[in-house]
Amino acid sequence: MNISKILKEEFARVISVLITLLVPLILISYAYKLVYINDIPYGICNNDDSALSRNIVSQVENHPGLNVIYYTDSQEDLQKAIQEKKITAGMIIPKDFGNDVSLRKSPSVLFLIDDTNMMIGGNALSYAGTVIGTLNAGVQMKMMQGYNMYATDITSTMGTFSYVERLLYDPTGSYIRNIMYTLIPLVLQMTFITKFIIPLLNEKKKELTSVNIKSREVVYIILDIILRIIIMSIGCVAASFIVLLIGRKMFFLPLRGDIFIYAGIMCTFLFSLIGISFFISAIVDNTALFLQGYLMFNSAFVLLSGVTYPLYMMPKKLVAFVKMFLPLVHVAIPLKFLNLKGAGWDAAIPGIYGSLRFGIIWLIIGIISFTIKIIIMKKKKNIDEKEENDTKIQSEINEKEPVFTLE
Repeated sequence: MNISKILKEEFARVISVLITLLVPLILISYAYKLVYINDIPYGICNNDDSALSRNIVSQVENHPGLNVIYYTDSQEDLQKAIQEKKITAGMIIPKDFGNDVSLRKSPSVLFLIDDTNMMIGGNALSYAGTVIGTLNAGVQMKMMQGYNMYATDITSTMGTFSYVERLLYDPTGSYIRNIMYTLIPLVLQMTFITKFIIPLLNEKKKELTSVNIKSREVVYIILDIILRIIIMSIGCVAASFIVLLIGRKMFFLPLRGDIFIYAGIMCTFLFSLIGISFFISAIVDNTALFLQGYLMFNSAFVLLSGVTYPLYMMPKKLVAFVKMFLPLVHVAIPLKFLNLKGAGWDAAIPGIYGSLRFGIIWLIIGIISFTIKIIIMKKKKNIDEKEENDTKIQSEINEKEPVFTLE
């Protein structure tokens, strides 16, 4: 066992992992580098044309988050424009809106929003709601002034009940912060399983089949597997951390929390991947076919990780299935909490415990399955060799037998 050769080979693989993680980070972060979503295509249907409604239209037009590009006097046309993707959202001001406000009839402004993209739809609603809320407060103050109320009384009345909005940890609601902390372990999982450990175990499986079980070569092969896995695991943890540091430097990606917690989360995550990889290698011989199947289910790993949809909202049986078969579910949420919130061990321990339990269970199942697979392959090889030898001996006997011909 040449240790220097192993170090050289695995170092090259670690560099490839670093590049594989870095490419999606740069591409996605560059594509979504703008923190706030501005210039959302917007439409207005003003059926009132009063001074108040014109003021609303003017304020919406001046809002940096909205780009008013469509005007109509028909609700159906506005709805059709949204359905045809000409605009993302729109506002309908009903007829006699200004007059109804003066008469204190509490008229309503209708928002139509295409919410197929939650980020854009939510921001469009928030921007338009801010405009209407501000103008509503101004109208109420003018009405109170019309009733000869003093300015101090108006201020105290308006401030009797109010609220202040404060979004913690990620006030911008950006794509990067919602995607990146899941993308890093997802890409790492794909690279570690498909490009390293499954090909490694399949190769060593053939080597173990070809040697005597009682020979010293078996020990060398097992030590080779263990050493390569340890080197690659340490390298993957370091590579993922370097990528996050680059994301912080280039794209201001939040990176909080204790580095030892991060190391604990990622090390146990890789341990869980090692455990299930032994089982996969025992049942899969064609690495290319496995890669195709893995890529087919790759999106499901994200959807079931608990990031896009909370686990407590899923059926209990589905959650149990996910925690038993998908290692990503144990790392996605703790990693996000660590970096966004700066959470401590109390938030990380459930994920670390889940990864350890997952890894131990699947490592036991995997090693047993892997051993059985080697025994089956060895018996099959012995049978094939015996048949080949019998065929060879029979052919030699046939060649030695004299051939009689009649003249």
